[in-house]
Amino acid sequence: MSFQVDPVPERDPDLYADLTPDEMRIGLKVAGVGVGRVDYLTDTISLDALAGQIFAMPAHQSIPRADFHSRIHREDWPAVEKEVELLLAPKAPDVIDVTHRILLPDGEVHWVRARKQVWFDNTGPVRRPVRGVFAVTDITKQHRAELQSEYLIGELHHRTKNLMAVVSSLVRQMSRHSRPEDIASKLIDRLGALARNQDAMVKGDGRRIGIHAVLEPQVSALSHVPSGRMTLTGPDILLSDSASQVIAMVTHELLTNATKYGALSGEAGQVDIVWTAEDGQFTFNWSETGGPPVTPPDRTGFGSRILTSYLRAALEAEGKLDYRPEGVRFSFAAPLSSLTR
Repeated sequence: MSFQVDPVPERDPDLYADLTPDEMRIGLKVAGVGVGRVDYLTDTISLDALAGQIFAMPAHQSIPRADFHSRIHREDWPAVEKEVELLLAPKAPDVIDVTHRILLPDGEVHWVRARKQVWFDNTGPVRRPVRGVFAVTDITKQHRAELQSEYLIGELHHRTKNLMAVVSSLVRQMSRHSRPEDIASKLIDRLGALARNQDAMVKGDGRRIGIHAVLEPQVSALSHVPSGRMTLTGPDILLSDSASQVIAMVTHELLTNATKYGALSGEAGQVDIVWTAEDGQFTFNWSETGGPPVTPPDRTGFGSRILTSYLRAALEAEGKLDYRPEGVRFSFAAPLSSLTR
């Protein structure tokens, strides 16, 4: 049987610079490009070593095209099949460029990019494919990096909006419940608490953060207070970004009051923070001892609202503030899901 095949395009001497076959092979290996040959007359495919490694199939053997195509992820196969059909159509372009997933025998999913060219027999009444060559690269790492970048950009956008909402709420509440001359210093103080929490989030994975990592920067900010006078006790549960901001703000308010008026205002007072997470419920308990005698304030300020209405709106929790003479007590309970979702 004789037939006339479309001529193979001549190599561009400027492009290949008269490379030897060995140099071409090395170049493909360095670039991570695998090569395969398609025989449409026998309906088989042969892969070089790297292409065989990418698809987890034997190299330098004739493989049925159907077996090779079975590696393509079933969700991506319809789109790839359409491209192949267009490639093999008589009047269509003879080169395609496709990106898709492949499913390996061990269950792993990889991403590949393939470019393919086909040569046709022009002797009969209908132009038909005879052979093809394709080059393939594994782009799994690049694809995952792109997805990670997209996620981080989306996460940053979400966190920025959330942080702006918190700051806006602080400003509105302060304007209603603080003297104008006090707003700037109070706002700067509370923004510092939020900034410390953001720093802790960055050191983590940016999505969840352990409660110890939230509380410790707030406690450490009181550099004049020996660490032994404050204890943190409880399981290191992971908090969401928004919940960590709430816990940081609540702790900051309690520490500020304890430093100004309570157990940390003198030389001998003690603060103990204890929390539990059991049966889907989170509990937080703040206890001060050894400070000056406590008297209830004449009025409730913005700080008290953070411990009550802000806490209720953010975590579905009811804060209980008890001005005992021997030391302030504060506690709240919330569904664990409201801190982790």
